[in-house]
Amino acid sequence: MMLPFNFLWKALLLWILNAVGVWGKYSQNQCDWKASGENEDPALGMVHQVYLRCTKGQVQWRHPQSAIRITFQFLDKNVDFRLCIRPTSDSMGANIYRDIPYGDILPVVLQRRPDLEYMNKVPNSELREIVTEMLQRTRPREIQCFESLEGKAVLLLEAQNNPLHLNLVTTFDYVLEPLTHNLLDLYHSYNDCRKCNATELVREFCSSDFVIKARLMSVTPDVTTSQNYIDILASHIYRQRDSIFNPARNNHYRGSIVRPLQCFTMRDHANYLITGGIALGEAKAGCMVRFQQAKRWFVEMTLAGLNDCDLKDVLEYSKRRRR
Repeated sequence: MMLPFNFLWKALLLWILNAVGVWGKYSQNQCDWKASGENEDPALGMVHQVYLRCTKGQVQWRHPQSAIRITFQFLDKNVDFRLCIRPTSDSMGANIYRDIPYGDILPVVLQRRPDLEYMNKVPNSELREIVTEMLQRTRPREIQCFESLEGKAVLLLEAQNNPLHLNLVTTFDYVLEPLTHNLLDLYHSYNDCRKCNATELVREFCSSDFVIKARLMSVTPDVTTSQNYIDILASHIYRQRDSIFNPARNNHYRGSIVRPLQCFTMRDHANYLITGGIALGEAKAGCMVRFQQAKRWFVEMTLAGLNDCDLKDVLEYSKRRRR
């Protein structure tokens, strides 16, 4: 008896999915991915397939076993981009390689860790604490970036041997940034350096990851990352999604923000209202307007009823400072 075509097709598809190991859990927005290899047999040598098509998100692999292959793409598959990843502070347990066409694999993040094989027969809790602390001192934290090929970037995560069965977790944040290939894109890239107008500043104030009043203390250009790193001293934080600005003396805060290298930025002790987004643990500047100008715009926009949110934090803070 010949089996129906649909049945054979479904059976083949199921076999393929089991063979490549599509597993894990995506977040609701399909940008984050989590999985655990705790119950997996490393002898099977599974290579699990993961597909991510967001501009930023996070990958978390608990109890790494065997390997996973992650393909990054934009929704528009023809767009080339730069992929940047940054391991979190507690990331351990797997090496990360760049998987490129024709079978080449290039190291991206390699864990510099002690050889644990000889400790396999001494799995006491004290030893595990010591080894875990050693691993934490050697884990990589730097940002790694590379360009896509034909609209794709592929990472291969390979689990390391874990004879002590430590509770290891490999976690990294990722960001996809479109590449500039033509004059129009180049125009928009340089256009990022222009000053925000009143409408843009209000919109950024109401929706950005961080908003601060700060002075620019120093500017350090970095050609390897194409960024200007700006040390700031903030007298007031209106909002910060993560704790990226740390308390300093006299109720101030210190930290750093980044701007594209092509944006001319110089040290300036004037007060600025600065907005921006947070990606890979870095504060990327959006609008940067002198505080007195920002305050005048906020008054005008409020009186005209054009404010997207309540701006009284800036206006009342200014009144308190004058007293």
